[in-house]
Amino acid sequence: MKFTKITKYIFIIGLVVLVCCVFPVFAEDDGEQGIDPIQDAESEILARLNLARSNPWAEAERLGLDSVQLRAEVVPEETAAQWDQGLWPLAPNTFLNEVARLHCEDMLQRGYFSHVTPEGLTSEDRVISAGYSARVVKEELGALAFISFLDPCEAAQMLMDALLRDSLIQRLTEEEPTLLNDRVVEVGISLSCGELTIGEEQMRAYLLCVLLVRPDGPGVETWVQCGRLFSDGNYNGIYDPGEDLPEKEIAIRNGEILAVTEARGRYCIQRPLGRWVLQVDDRVLPHTARLDDVTRDDGVLYGDYNYRTFRENF
Repeated sequence: MKFTKITKYIFIIGLVVLVCCVFPVFAEDDGEQGIDPIQDAESEILARLNLARSNPWAEAERLGLDSVQLRAEVVPEETAAQWDQGLWPLAPNTFLNEVARLHCEDMLQRGYFSHVTPEGLTSEDRVISAGYSARVVKEELGALAFISFLDPCEAAQMLMDALLRDSLIQRLTEEEPTLLNDRVVEVGISLSCGELTIGEEQMRAYLLCVLLVRPDGPGVETWVQCGRLFSDGNYNGIYDPGEDLPEKEIAIRNGEILAVTEARGRYCIQRPLGRWVLQVDDRVLPHTARLDDVTRDDGVLYGDYNYRTFRENF
């Protein structure tokens, strides 16, 4: 792990310990039962990450950064052009969630904080050895120490603020960006809490592990479909700027929502095994989608859908 990365996380840990000593954060009982606070926080992390990817410049403004200055002095021209268009949303993958969880728990149990395990396994090694065929593997780690009780969602927000700020100011922790990488399409997220011992220092801490992946060919857990849902107001049969349909539930399996379009009408979905349906506003296309209609050899299929098609076949 590079020295710059070590100092970054020591700063975050030290700052949060100070804040929690002076301003303790306590959870409020909202009376809801059966909600796992860690899973709720992980869902918030995914939503926040995809919001940032849909419009990095807007995320910079939310974090108090000067987007004009970033464009002029910090962000490379090619990256700025990608940010203007927005990046693809990431599809959650339960398989990758488990790989991320195991790494977070391993760091807590064995007292280290690194992308590389004591045996020398990298994030790519861990993903591939778990059975996921990957072309690109990126990983982001975060840590927050606390003394008084810290709500998981509060911890998730603080961690994501720090990690996204680093991504936006182009502080690279590897050869290229992670959270705002334009090549990745799937994500695994794990937020873990426990006693973390590094050297002689022992602290209560949250660890966040985020795996960002692009698949490499067919595999049990490696088919992803990305595309747009658009309104086709000019009836030309293709997407044109301004025809976006945001916040539409587009894929369903056994009542489970698999994808929701983002602000520009785009979606990415981990294509499930077996049969599933494309559905928008309770309108289902006349065919079901199956794995055997994927022809790309890199594990990613791109499919745009005209909303009029759903209306005409309802």
